[in-house]
Amino acid sequence: MAFTPIRLVSPDGVSVLVGNATDRETLLGRGYTPEPAPKPAPAREPERRPAPKPVDTKTK
Repeated sequence: MAFTPIRLVSPDGVSVLVGNATDRETLLGRGYTPEPAPKPAPAREPERRPAPKPVDTKTK
């Protein structure tokens, strides 16, 4: 079974990359917590352009 490395944060605020399940469980028992997931980037709004002017179809 493969283990995906995760980041844990110590009670002092130090971030640690944990490479195996044994270390993860040991550090969790010592008060480390999983690092919060990064906030997603805000969605970009589409570029707003002025509406094109209507074409005058009337002939004089």
